[in-house]
This record gives sequence, C-alpha cells and structure tokens, in this order.
Amino acid sequence: MALGCTSATAMINVTVTPLPATPVLGSNSPVCEGFAINLTSSAAAGTNWSGPNGFTSTTQNPVINPATMAASGLYTAYVVASGCTSATAAVPVLVNAVPAAPVLANTGPVCEGSPVTMSSDVASGINWSGPNGFSSQTQNYTIPASGMTDAGMYSAYVVMNGCTSATANTQLVINAIPATPQASNNGPVCEGSTLNIDASTIAGVQYVWSGPNGFSSNLEDNALTGATPAASGTYSVYVVANGCTSGTAVTNAVVNAIPAAPVVSSNSPICEGSAINLDAQTVAGASYVWSGPNGYNSPLEDPVILNATSAQQGAYNLYIVVNGCTSASSSLNVVTLSAYSGLVTATICKGETYTFGGNNYGNSGQYQLIFSNQFGCDSIITLQLTVSPAPEADFSAPVNVSLGEPVANIYDNSDFATSVVYYINGSTFHTPDFSYTFSQEGIYPITQVVSNGNCVDSLTLLITVNPYTNIFIPNAFTPGDDNLNEEFKAVASYLENFHMYIFDRWGEIVFESNDVYTGWNGGMRNDLSKPVKSDTYVYKIKYKEYKGQEQEVIGHVNLLR
Repeated sequence: MALGCTSATAMINVTVTPLPATPVLGSNSPVCEGFAINLTSSAAAGTNWSGPNGFTSTTQNPVINPATMAASGLYTAYVVASGCTSATAAVPVLVNAVPAAPVLANTGPVCEGSPVTMSSDVASGINWSGPNGFSSQTQNYTIPASGMTDAGMYSAYVVMNGCTSATANTQLVINAIPATPQASNNGPVCEGSTLNIDASTIAGVQYVWSGPNGFSSNLEDNALTGATPAASGTYSVYVVANGCTSGTAVTNAVVNAIPAAPVVSSNSPICEGSAINLDAQTVAGASYVWSGPNGYNSPLEDPVILNATSAQQGAYNLYIVVNGCTSASSSLNVVTLSAYSGLVTATICKGETYTFGGNNYGNSGQYQLIFSNQFGCDSIITLQLTVSPAPEADFSAPVNVSLGEPVANIYDNSDFATSVVYYINGSTFHTPDFSYTFSQEGIYPITQVVSNGNCVDSLTLLITVNPYTNIFIPNAFTPGDDNLNEEFKAVASYLENFHMYIFDRWGEIVFESNDVYTGWNGGMRNDLSKPVKSDTYVYKIKYKEYKGQEQEVIGHVNLLR
C-alpha cells in the first residue's frame, strides 16, 4: 500500500514434499572371511550405502564377495527421493577369520596292541575323523590298544566362530606283531660235534637268539661247531619286524660228553691152553666194544677167551659208547707163552752191554737162557750177540776267524766211520772235509756226527768269529765358525789301544789323544784360544785290531782356515 492506495493481488503455489522414510537395513552378518556379505535395504530406489574400507554403493542390496577382515564394521544408508534425503540407518557387520588348519601328529608307528595317540595343536573346535568310523572332538585322542584296522589316514578341521579351517591329515602306521618262530635243534649230539640250532623261516625279520654259556646270535640257523656239554640247555628265539617283537620260542638241546677211554687190563702173559681174562673199568650206561687178533670181538665188559693159542696173542682194543657217544680206544697187549727154543740176535757197539736174562754181555758170542715163567711155561732162548767197533768222532777246525778272513777250513780226523755229517749254523755238510764262510761275528758250534751203520759218535767244537777292524782317516779339515768339518779325527770300529799324535813341520806335538772319539779342533793341545796356522801336519795313529795285531798308520792332514 502506498499513499493509501492498494495494488492488485498476486498469487504463488507452494508444494511441500514429504521426507522419504528411513530405510530398514539388514545383513547376513556374521560371515566368515572369504565368503560374501549380503546387505539389504527396504528402499527399492535411491539408497546410498557407505561403510568400512571405503565401501559405497547405490544398489538396494549390494554384495561384498569375498569378504576380508577389513570389511567388518558399521554400514550406513540413506534414501534420496524427489530431492529429499531420509534419515540415515545403520547395520553392523562382523567378518570372522577362518581358523588355520590344525597341525596334526601321532605317536606311530607302533606295534599292534600298543597304545597310540593322535594329537592337534588346537585345544578347542577340533573335529577328527578316521578309519574304522573314528570321530572325536578331543584335542588329543588315545587308542589304548591299537589294532591293524586303526591304521590309515586321520583328518581334522577346526570350527571357530562358525568358520571352518582347511582339513589337515596325519598317517598312522601300525605294524603287525610277527608270528612266533618255531625253534628246533639236531640234538642230542656228542661233544665235539656240530650242534645246529634252527628257527623257522619268516621273511623280513631279524632273529634274536639267547642260550646257555652266554650264547647269542641274530642268525636264523646257527651251527655251533666243536660243541661242549656247556652248550646243553634251553635256547630261546624271537623275531623283530619293524620294531615289533614276536612271541618267544624255545628248544632244549643236549650235548653229551665223550666218555673217557676205558681202563683195561688182562692176566697176560699166559701159557697156551689157559684162559685170557680181559677186564674193563665199569662205566654206568656204557656199551662195550672189544676187538682183537684173529677177528675177535665181544660186547661184554669182562670177556674170557678159553683155551688160548698163539693165534689169540696180540693187541686187544676196547672203546665204550655212552648216550650214543664213542670214547677213544684203549689197548693192551696179550702174550701167550709156550715151551720153545728161540734165537735172539743183537748187535751192540764196542763199550756197550746187552742185558739178557738179567745178565749183561759185552763180547761177541752165543749165550743161552733157560727159564720157566710163573705160569710154568719153559723156554730155551739163545742170544747171538755181535759187538761192532765204535766210530770215533774227531775233526780239526780253527778256534778263531775274523770277518776280514771269514773262511774256516774243516778237516775230518775220525776213525771207523762210514758216514760223516757236520752241522753248523743251520747248515748240514755230508763231506769229510769242507770250507765254511761266516758272515757275522759270534761264537758258532760245529758238530760232527759219525756212524758205521750200527754205532754213532759225535764231537762239538766252537769257532769264534771276530769282527773286522775298519778305520778311515780324512786328509783335511776346516776349523772355524761354520760348524762344518770342525775336527780332525779317525772314524774306526772294532779296535783297541787307540793313540793318535799330531806333529807340526818341526816335529812338535800339537795334539794327542787316547780316545778314538776325541778329535783335534785346530788349537794347540785343543786350546781354541791358541789356534795353529793353516798348514800340513803329520799324524801317527797306533791301535790294536779287535783280538788281533798291533797297527801303526802315519799320514798327512791339511788344516785350512
């Protein structure tokens, strides 16, 4: 209105749009890592989503696939319709981590019937499955007595917060108990024989034997050579396969001792027509086996041979058998006597005597003896005695030789000998005279043995082999400070009474020594503070060869400085 005047009236239409409704949000939370997050909104259009890890979307029902742990959090959304924005709604989403696959183990391999434990590093949420319908939700599970059907692959996974881990596996090995072997032996056997201790064959096993006298072995079959009674007793064997032990089998072995050779005797000598009584020591459980002249044999302990003749005289042998084991044989000689005339010939050496009928005879001739023994058997025996001349050993040999002249000449001086043999230093010589060369010093016995076919004599002499005296004298030396060729001295072996003199050109003694190992050092009387000049000097050395002659050597030596 101006100056009291009113204008015409104008009109405008105003439209007020209502705010869109706040959306109703939802999700499939919680979800496991790696799976899809499904977000839902009640608004069919105009929804604006935002959330963790920079998430945005304008889709009514967006999907986040695969979900990570970073996708956990609060998701919000609002609706824009006709330029108007609704209030913001929110929905929380939780993404749970997938648990790690468990670490599995077992206490195998074990032997059948032993306890075995399956173990996991996860204390809760474990789910086991395995052979023979096995299942368990225990972290560590023990089978008290395992069977072969329990062997195989065991699997387990972990469920935590509704999320399942990957499946882990562990292979359980259960080894079967090997069959118990059968044990046997070849006894009883006799001492000294081979005792065989055997087991039945089982493939792929190790054998473990034990037995008497500390016996042990890992062989299937054992041969005990030279067995003694100490090897008698119980032998045990078991087998081991994959660490599993079978039952034990036993076998009892017997090694019988060899009986001692029997003690035997007889009533020999006897007269023809009398009985021969053979006697043996009584041995419990023994069988007796006699044998003798003319095909004789008997199983009796003490057999008797009636009306004995000369055909029954000779050696009788007996062995016994105890427990199947045979002793060594014992022997005795049976003599049957008869009245007869006999001739005995004998040869002796001169100086010897021959005993006949209790008398000693030393001259050639015939000697007769008539006797009746205790059995009344008379005999006339004639001795034809021959006395041979005895050879006499004798030879000549040097008492001493030296390695300088090592040959020894040997000459025979024996009498009445048809054979001459020498023995020296391991060698034998069959010639009456010979030469022998020695290679080492020492004292050597030489023995001559002579014979004439019946009689023998010997003689031993000693030969001493002395060492060879050797001396070397240099012709120059260079005393000084270089420790080279500092002394003049003789190098000698096997000598005695050594004395060395050194003279200058005017005949004055500048050094002397009685010790072969002490040399001249170039000083007056070996005084280094008084060195003599370089010159030619005369030496005179006296010595005695080892157990030999006196020697003297004169020469020149050059002293060079």
